[in-house]
Amino acid sequence: MVVVLGHSVSIFGVDALSLSLRLDALSCIVMTLVAFIGWVIVRYSQPHLAGEARARTYIAWLVATLAAVAVVILTNNLLVLALAWTATSVSLHHLLTFYADRPAALIAAHEQFLYSRVAEICLFTAVILIGASLRTLEITRRTAAAALPLLGS
Repeated sequence: MVVVLGHSVSIFGVDALSLSLRLDALSCIVMTLVAFIGWVIVRYSQPHLAGEARARTYIAWLVATLAAVAVVILTNNLLVLALAWTATSVSLHHLLTFYADRPAALIAAHEQFLYSRVAEICLFTAVILIGASLRTLEITRRTAAAALPLLGS
């Protein structure tokens, strides 16, 4: 069973911005897994951040990353999903560059930044094409429409 809560706004005849959440068994399982992994990371980080002047900054970016991942998991809109994916990427970049004096961390962050921007261009292009062809960006509407031919056979 899928529960959808929220409200959508149409732009140029396309349900472009839908602030709705999709809750089903799979999203509950994945959210539980993300919450558990987030808890493990926070617990593991605490002793290593003891005495660190910027510990609050690290925790803030970690929480931002986890929140963005939660939006990716729970959203019912492809545009919101793409924006949350970008937010996840940006917050991960800040976590990778937390220790800016470590060359290996900076190289990894730079590579992640480049690959992420290319992926986001592709993702937003796909969202635009899907919205233009289907006239909706809501995931549940699209999956329901795709299932109709299968139910008739």
